[in-house]
Amino acid sequence: MNFAGIILNMLISFSLTMVACAQHTEELRLVKVMQLSNDYTLQFDLSGIVQNDQGDWYVIADKNWDRYMYRIDTAGNCWHITDKVPLPHTSAKIDFEAVDFCNGWYYFSDEEDNSVWRFKENLWEEVTIPYEKIGVDPAQWKGNTGLEGLAVDCDNEILYLAKEREPRFIFSINLKNGEITQPFDIPQTHSNDFSDLKFENGYLYAIERNGNYIAKIDPIRRELIDKVSYRSTSTPEQGRLYAGAKYGMAEALLLLDDYIVIGLDNNGLPVADFAEELYDISGIHPVLLFFERPEGF
Repeated sequence: MNFAGIILNMLISFSLTMVACAQHTEELRLVKVMQLSNDYTLQFDLSGIVQNDQGDWYVIADKNWDRYMYRIDTAGNCWHITDKVPLPHTSAKIDFEAVDFCNGWYYFSDEEDNSVWRFKENLWEEVTIPYEKIGVDPAQWKGNTGLEGLAVDCDNEILYLAKEREPRFIFSINLKNGEITQPFDIPQTHSNDFSDLKFENGYLYAIERNGNYIAKIDPIRRELIDKVSYRSTSTPEQGRLYAGAKYGMAEALLLLDDYIVIGLDNNGLPVADFAEELYDISGIHPVLLFFERPEGF
């Protein structure tokens, strides 16, 4: 199937599932806002967050100099970087946009060339993506519209990837045999982009960044199940949390039993005056937003 056929299939999917978006969308209740501590002095463009099987949290950033995954501590009023693990990527330019963990491996998407890598101890391997089998050529994608989200169904060894926009879509690769699925999308009633993915208990969770929503998706039936909004926190009446921000900033998603954590990439912009007063944050460092996780979501 060529790329035009993929787009047609996604449009048909929209018409069959529009009713799912008519449901009430719950607004998430904010618990706390935590900012990266000032003991880190460089600009940090937060792009992904993950918890491993030991309960350790790691984050990544999307600038070329950030060739690490950073272990963080959220025990205090700020989150702190407590360690950094070098990632042995040899490309001259990188753009890490997503991270997940499965069976001892950390998986990363690199939007610079729309590749996927995995890392364990001293092993650094590329995960082959047979784009040609689904009629997709990443070389034709506009810059900064590529692989933005990544999640692993660890039980079934399925890797899910999200293309950010123009057009946005989700597809998967079977890590055991390399089989790749045709891309799909959900109705774009609130947003035109995806900025991160996580997988849990048979469902995909996707940040729809420009709409300030998290979508819960059945990836087998390719249907939208539910949505929640974080708009009242990220984009209240006073404006966005960082002065001068023109677009959505949520790029990192972490699902916990009781909380949903969203990380913002502010691209070095300063905290807005109202946010400084409201949340006791300042400067140019990114924040983690902690929300109560609704029952059943």
